[in-house]
Amino acid sequence: MHARRLCLALCATALWACSGSIFDPPRSGAEPPPDTPPDPSGGGIPVGPPPILNAEDVCTETPSVAIAPVRRLTRDEYDATVLELLGDDSAPARAFPPDENLFGFPIGAAISTTLADRYLEAAEALAARAVANLGALLPCDPAATGQDACARDFIRTFGARAYRRPLTTDEEDELFAVYEGAKPLDGFQASIELVVSTVLFSPRFLYRVELGDVAGATPGAVVALGDYEIASRLSYFLWGSMPDAALFDAAASGALGQPADIDAQARRMLADPRAHDALPRFFDGLLDLESVAAVTKDPEVFPEFDDALARSMVEDARRFGSWVLWDSDAKLDTLFRSPVAFVDERLAAVYGAPGITGTAFTRVELDPSERAGILTRPAVMALYSKPYQTSPVHRGRFVRERLLCHTLANPPDGLVVTAPDPDLSATTRERYAEHASDPVCASCHRLTDPIGFGFENYDAIGRYQATDDGFPVDASGTIVETRDADGDFVGAIELADRLARSEQVRDCVATQWMRYALGRVETRDDDCSRARLYESFEASGRDMRELLIAITQSDAFRFKRVDMPAEVAP
Repeated sequence: MHARRLCLALCATALWACSGSIFDPPRSGAEPPPDTPPDPSGGGIPVGPPPILNAEDVCTETPSVAIAPVRRLTRDEYDATVLELLGDDSAPARAFPPDENLFGFPIGAAISTTLADRYLEAAEALAARAVANLGALLPCDPAATGQDACARDFIRTFGARAYRRPLTTDEEDELFAVYEGAKPLDGFQASIELVVSTVLFSPRFLYRVELGDVAGATPGAVVALGDYEIASRLSYFLWGSMPDAALFDAAASGALGQPADIDAQARRMLADPRAHDALPRFFDGLLDLESVAAVTKDPEVFPEFDDALARSMVEDARRFGSWVLWDSDAKLDTLFRSPVAFVDERLAAVYGAPGITGTAFTRVELDPSERAGILTRPAVMALYSKPYQTSPVHRGRFVRERLLCHTLANPPDGLVVTAPDPDLSATTRERYAEHASDPVCASCHRLTDPIGFGFENYDAIGRYQATDDGFPVDASGTIVETRDADGDFVGAIELADRLARSEQVRDCVATQWMRYALGRVETRDDDCSRARLYESFEASGRDMRELLIAITQSDAFRFKRVDMPAEVAP
């Protein structure tokens, strides 16, 4: 076993070594362009409200896109890909280290030593299971065609699917050399197993390599992506997995080079159940649902809260996002205003929905004066709260950054930030009043706390409350420094209505979908793509399904900026 592992490592290392600098650890998707003003938060993301963009002002006849990082398969993408490629549903990536994320969306960044070890272990295990049914894996009968000829055929077909493009002659020869080196020692089946392991450990499988038409291009030039690269962008955006046969066929015939071709494939893919399963993950990132599993509450204050209830909260939020996208009208208005929820018995108690028993999830219509869309979901309210009380700061920052795309600076270095202690003689609102009176705090907290106060009708696990420790709740709030949502409101329902009508929120949601699709933060080079997205989104009646199609038509999706000499490309 150790000899095979060493052989695999050496073989795979040869593939990595011959690949050139494109397989160096990719830049962070959050890296700002050279002309981006410094970020006072130190986080690498430009701080401040989003710009107002008009296509007439920022678009020219020449496509403009930002330099993009090389993207590694995320854990979800890895598992979905090996399921499609090998029919293996063991989901080995669940044991990988967590993905880095950008605004809550998982991204494939650099490979650590620990992750490389997990990839190697997974490649070996997947290959061993795959060759256990060798006849189903091979595209030929080795007894009829000869073992070497069948191995060549397998390498050519399997490699093309795994790398999401046809193999070059050198790549095919490299893998055949792996097969030939192992066959005299271990036999035909073991040599095929080693080929599979080597492919699965290759950067050509683990990374979504995008070179574009770089022949003669200079660094900084904008070039069109190739048909196979467009096929992969479509499949990982809309399905979270590798292309299917129809996409491969379209790429092979050169039928993904025009916007109309891409539009037709995207619409076909949106009608597929794989899109229905994959795309609601957008809401996992937007609402940061993965973090709900780590939420803790004071057992003396919230004895009913436990891991099982947290899971129910997440399931409700996920089902709601899926319902909006596929079973309802996919409109932004519905995302913010609908009183629909999905509850089991325990979550129904949090929502105050009577008549629900058991662990099955049931769709219910809640009181529209108390519940509206994503804002009032218990998962969101519990996540953006303290263990023992609500947190106007965190709730307001969630709205400000995730729904208005106004990135706030982090607190100054050396500033100790602590939440006010519970005080039974005062409401949460009164305890947080110090933020407004302290000039060090006020400049930032004026952007968050007055929004967060509007959620005071929801306790730290999301139950509706009219009183706070016996005191009447004051849920009046204020939004400032937005393009079109400024003003006073009372309660989350009025806030949801204000946000649903806002053009800044419209543009922010479109931007968030673009970040999800591209796995990177936007830069000024993406201004034209964004401006056209915003206009298209508005023209569709703010239909998110149509927004997905519009993203696939954008320059940011169809082109890339060359950031290396063309001769280093494999």
